Amino acid sequence: AVLAAHQEKDKLQKSLDEACAQVLSAEDAIEQKDKDMLDLEGRLAEAVGGITEWKDKVARKEQELNAARVQTETLTTQLQDAQENVVLKEGQINDLLSQATELKVQQAAAEQKIQRLERSMQGMHQDVLELTKDR
Repeated sequence: AVLAAHQEKDKLQKSLDEACAQVLSAEDAIEQKDKDMLDLEGRLAEAVGGITEWKDKVARKEQELNAARVQTETLTTQLQDAQENVVLKEGQINDLLSQATELKVQQAAAEQKIQRLERSMQGMHQDVLELTKDR
């Protein structure tokens, strides 16, 4: 169970790393789109007669920017969920390790009790042999 929890933790960590990379990529895309929009606005201000085309291009860029923002928000939420899962899995691992330690203590105590009972039984067996010898 501990191994499975560690493997699950590793999977979650990998997902977390991938989500971080996607968030960074989305932020870069937003920044690039902002630069693109500024460049586009400068060129269109110089151009005469291209107002309708300019508005269409700007609207598309805004949609892309909004989509990138939504994607960033989604990835951020996924990242937070993954981080919470990692914390939960770490807690579960710690609980399992504590349980394993307690079981080892209980096992050691049981083994000691078995050894005492075996010695006691050997003593009784020896007593029975001596009693049967005497008769």
